[in-house]
Amino acid sequence: MCPDWDKTACVYSGPEQLGIQLLDPARWLHSPGRNDGESERLWDIPTLPAWPAPELEVLQKWISSSCFDLPPIDVLMSSSDLPEHWGDGPWLRFAAEHTWKADLALGYWGKGQDFHADIWWQIIPVLVKATDLPHLLESVDDPKCQEKLRELGRIDVFSDWNAPLSAWNGITPDWDSGMMDGDSGAINGWLPVPYRPLVAECGHPDRSDEHAPIFAPMPSVAREWELEFRLRDGLLLSKGEPVFGLASALNTRSVLFARVEPLVNLLASSGHSLVWFFKGERRAFLNLHRTDPAESVWANYYGIGYLTADGRPLVAWLDKVLERGREADFSENVIPSQDDVKPLETEFFWHPKSILSAACGCLRRFSRLFQG
Repeated sequence: MCPDWDKTACVYSGPEQLGIQLLDPARWLHSPGRNDGESERLWDIPTLPAWPAPELEVLQKWISSSCFDLPPIDVLMSSSDLPEHWGDGPWLRFAAEHTWKADLALGYWGKGQDFHADIWWQIIPVLVKATDLPHLLESVDDPKCQEKLRELGRIDVFSDWNAPLSAWNGITPDWDSGMMDGDSGAINGWLPVPYRPLVAECGHPDRSDEHAPIFAPMPSVAREWELEFRLRDGLLLSKGEPVFGLASALNTRSVLFARVEPLVNLLASSGHSLVWFFKGERRAFLNLHRTDPAESVWANYYGIGYLTADGRPLVAWLDKVLERGREADFSENVIPSQDDVKPLETEFFWHPKSILSAACGCLRRFSRLFQG
């Protein structure tokens, strides 16, 4: 060991001081049948919209039409084939972040090779007091509340880079401090009521192997709910019953699965309600290497969801904001970017020919009336 900067002796605190990296053996435990490479099958969604052709007019219609939106509820509802030993469903993609991509324009092999389109969703759960949920649902109808929610970017969950997964329930980091004020800015979020982050990441953000970050319930929540790891199956159990499924067991990442029935029971017994932050993007570029705003389209999505007492995920509020590619006519559920908003004209100017045409029309109607 090297001495401290002032030549004094250092206090040994772990093998990291010696440049020794300890591998977490729990990260190498996987269910039988694991294949190499990340499994995209777990992200198959039947309602994933069709990709557009690489033509500007097509892109503009694709981005403005609600028919090509991917609802966050469809991302939450997991229709993937999960391991049988995880137990009967329904299961949710409880916490998730994923990008669906179309790198090649199908049917345009001779051109459009720089075309790119993608859809990105991030779904992050938090806990609120069950008594605060009605106030939250009422507040999201307030335009001032909606404006603050539109200011939110990507949610950055808390993380521990070095804790082994097998010791996750025992760590007590400063950021795991329970219920926080809605204005505290925890995990870059905001709500009009106090909330408690429900998931964190275990693993190093610069790793792409088994030591890459994976979602897990907050350590304090795992202790309060008396959750136990069964690492050989990638599960967290409550009284022997599977509740959460880890992505690493299925050779994927950025998702934590939850079984609805035991989850609802845990929420009810703890006096909490489950709320989700929704953040999404839908984009397309004629040339990804030359991202000219005039040749690309872009929509942002902001939303809040919640889980009902009987286990149904619902959307409390969802907005779509077109940043690029706005057409003259856009659907009512689309909110244009504030940079593109123009004040409505409040004065009407009549051309002399219009006045004469209107007068002639009135005379014709009166003449028919008298003829009758």
